Amino acid sequence: MNIPVISFTKAFSRLRSHYLRDRALFIIYLSEAIKTSGISMISVFETIYLYLYFQERGFSHPISVLFLFFAVFFLFFALLSPLGAYLSARFGFHKISLISSFFLFFYFLFLFLLPKHPWLLIPVLASIILRSALFWPGFHLLFATSSTKEKRGNAFGNLTITTAIASVGGPVLGGFIVTHFGYQTLFMFALPLIVISATPLFLLKNAKTFAHEKMSKTLKRLKKKSELQAGIAFATSGAEDEANLRLWPLFLFFIAISYSTMGIIVSLATAFSLIATWYLGKLTDKKNRLKLLGFGSLITSGTWILRAGVASPFFAGITNIFYGIARTGYGLPLTTIFYNRSAIAPNPLGAIVFREITINFGKVAFLLFLSLITIWIDDFRILILLTAILPLFSVFIRNWRP
Repeated sequence: MNIPVISFTKAFSRLRSHYLRDRALFIIYLSEAIKTSGISMISVFETIYLYLYFQERGFSHPISVLFLFFAVFFLFFALLSPLGAYLSARFGFHKISLISSFFLFFYFLFLFLLPKHPWLLIPVLASIILRSALFWPGFHLLFATSSTKEKRGNAFGNLTITTAIASVGGPVLGGFIVTHFGYQTLFMFALPLIVISATPLFLLKNAKTFAHEKMSKTLKRLKKKSELQAGIAFATSGAEDEANLRLWPLFLFFIAISYSTMGIIVSLATAFSLIATWYLGKLTDKKNRLKLLGFGSLITSGTWILRAGVASPFFAGITNIFYGIARTGYGLPLTTIFYNRSAIAPNPLGAIVFREITINFGKVAFLLFLSLITIWIDDFRILILLTAILPLFSVFIRNWRP
């Protein structure tokens, strides 16, 4: 049996060919790669950093306050998504994305200054809300309209591979820096890359303008059964993503896994998910996406059950690798289905805003639940087991026709 080997030279050759065929996609790949290389050093430790901040400020339930902080972020992100979509449609994503990059820079700068200036917590929150609301609706619209239906799974796979290559060493480097030099030095390493990531966006040309959609009209979509089901799929996907970004790092921290080891664990999972993305991106364009989605969500659910049993760095690494591969098998077809159906919708921007609002409301509901439950429950294993249910709802997108 011949085992295919990934050629990264071939990977970058394919990315160059994307530049020749579609300049916008290549610029997105380049900007996201630079940005991710900086953020990947911080992201896995961001939740722990804020938890320690709340703990040092004397809160009796710092974990609960931490989850509430992120719930507020996603609530306002959801509420402001229609505005971000309107601004991208009105002035062009190339302009709005540049503005959003400055807010991302200030977010990490304020995090850097937060221990010495606690009053910056509100500017921290405001910066990430504005960055997300301005960037993501326009980004999804540009990607959906810049890629073809036949190759959209491959295009999204290429984007994922590009950012994974850029970020695979970030958690290891970030863990080393935090362990030996502290969080402030970590931010000093990451901030320049976040600034540089905005420069390719100057090359973007204005995209086609689409009609925007008011929040009230977006929420009325939920009256339709297929839209409600899709909303549940997006909401639970968002909630599961938050569990991976918030619950999982905190769980590893509480079972005394060091920063350096945590970085290695995350980098290994990124490397294996990169390989999975390489094959699944092409498979998603050839096979039945709904069947791939159903299988991938079932396996992802199983990996959460395995994660609940983690008691050592070795087992944490193994389960995280399994999760990285499984999450790709469920996230890639789900996102491809979303892009495909949004691109051919009568109002693509309305479909994208619907997804942004429902996915963020799902995160808000999940984080509020965690904020309340962690006042009484401090065993994260129970919460991780509950998370295993969430991926199973992804197949509800089946009948969605925005």
